[in-house]
Amino acid sequence: MVETLKYLLRDSIDYAGLFPPAALGMREAVANHIRYKSGPEAWFVDRFVCGSTRIAEMESALNRMGYSDVFGITVVGSGGKTTADFLSNTIADIVGSRRVRHGYFEAFETRLPVDLLGASDLGPVVRRVRRYLEDEEFYVEIPFGPNWKNDVPKAIDEIKKTGAAKAKIRTGGITPQEFPTVEQVALFIYECARANLPFKATAGLHHPVRAYREETRCVMHGFLNVFVAAAIAKTFSPSLSVIEQVVGEEDADAFLFVQQRLRYGVYHIDKDKIVAARNFIESFGSCSVAEPLGDLEDLGFSIRSLR
Repeated sequence: MVETLKYLLRDSIDYAGLFPPAALGMREAVANHIRYKSGPEAWFVDRFVCGSTRIAEMESALNRMGYSDVFGITVVGSGGKTTADFLSNTIADIVGSRRVRHGYFEAFETRLPVDLLGASDLGPVVRRVRRYLEDEEFYVEIPFGPNWKNDVPKAIDEIKKTGAAKAKIRTGGITPQEFPTVEQVALFIYECARANLPFKATAGLHHPVRAYREETRCVMHGFLNVFVAAAIAKTFSPSLSVIEQVVGEEDADAFLFVQQRLRYGVYHIDKDKIVAARNFIESFGSCSVAEPLGDLEDLGFSIRSLR
């Protein structure tokens, strides 16, 4: 049972302790990441997430700590409200990220302007940004604007055609208004699977299963919901309504990890297919590691033994 969950969630958290709601200081966040990467949580945690404007601060904190090793870093760009601002800021952010010395600059991610989603120059803009990157992974966050039902599928198709980037979805925040609907999350996963475009998620996925949480005073999405929905979408290519059902599931017992299989309803996914699905959904950003692990243990999974 536990082994199957391990395949689904290994290296799944990009630690974002600098970001709300944790909003830790740089020294504390960096120290946490170093501790996680050398502790029983190491199997669960991948990169350290740092805003592009805080690279120098991160380097300074690591110098003061006397830290001499390196770890993987995801840099979050500042984006822009217009295409011109987006390009200018993003190029500057990438150039600035080359200052990383104590970490390994592995990935860059940034949010697309809403007005770029339906524009004909989306592909050229993504390709242009890609030219400033080397071997770093590149994720573009697709926002949900007023015409999301049409714009999201088109944006995913356009990004896939470029071969230059992967997708990113924001699955929450600190206020109810920041959480996308079940339909929006499901459509994003469904369209990424259809286009065979890998993606990552960020924000609001502190808990395994979708439920109302007093911390945000709204229903928060669950990371098991998102990962299992992605695995089913990738493995079976079901209808959109099936993905909506998985994303909206609020019964933890519906997600079964038995023997060498993951089961949800009539869908059974073996170990090899879970591994393949993890090449599709790559990670989720979280400002907490203890909270997701604690919730999994509350569900009966002896997670800390999975090293």
